[in-house]
Amino acid sequence: MMMLATLQYHCLLVTGLWSFTLFWVITADIAERHNFPCCVPGPQGPPGLNGNPGQNGYNGEKGEKGDQGERGAPGSPGLPGIHGKLGPVGPKGEKGEVGGPGLPGVCQPQKKSAFAAHLAKNYPPPNQPIVFHNIIYNEQQHFDVATGSFTCQIPGIYFFGYNLEAHRNSHVVLKKNGQQVIASYQPAVDVYENMSGSVVLKLETGDRVWLEAKQSQNGITHTSYFVGYLLFES
Repeated sequence: MMMLATLQYHCLLVTGLWSFTLFWVITADIAERHNFPCCVPGPQGPPGLNGNPGQNGYNGEKGEKGDQGERGAPGSPGLPGIHGKLGPVGPKGEKGEVGGPGLPGVCQPQKKSAFAAHLAKNYPPPNQPIVFHNIIYNEQQHFDVATGSFTCQIPGIYFFGYNLEAHRNSHVVLKKNGQQVIASYQPAVDVYENMSGSVVLKLETGDRVWLEAKQSQNGITHTSYFVGYLLFES
């Protein structure tokens, strides 16, 4: 009895499985012919875990030039550069305004030239330089005691003067390089008379100046003086 029941159970099970298989085959064939979905999608599953990073891809092609960006903020000052080469001389500028007075300059010491001489004896020889042997001043040695003539060593403007005492007729001339410049005449007979003269001359180096008495009118005495000095350089 039990075996019969088992056999019946197996028969029913086989018949059910065969019916289900046949139904599934027929359903799949119909779905394939009519594009019916073979199954109904279930609910969406939860997101999967993040995958590992992939490898770097190849460089893409060069893109087109973009639009010009906005002007940026001023940058920090850079370090000082190296001095460049000296440039060419520029054009001459316009004449500037007259400047103010400068500081007082240092005065250079003025050059000196002077002499003063006194006649040693009466009645000097005529027609030649009168020799004044008694020297009062001749520090620069520009007056020649031996010849009685002054020789210019410093070009400039000079003063010359004489003060003579005459005991008889006297005619005296002052000469520069042999040419008469001024003259004085004093008539006197056994009396003492005074005569004088002076002149300002421009002299160059080497010019000579002296006094000279004329023939037969050389009546000056030893109380006679001859002086000269530099006023300023030329």
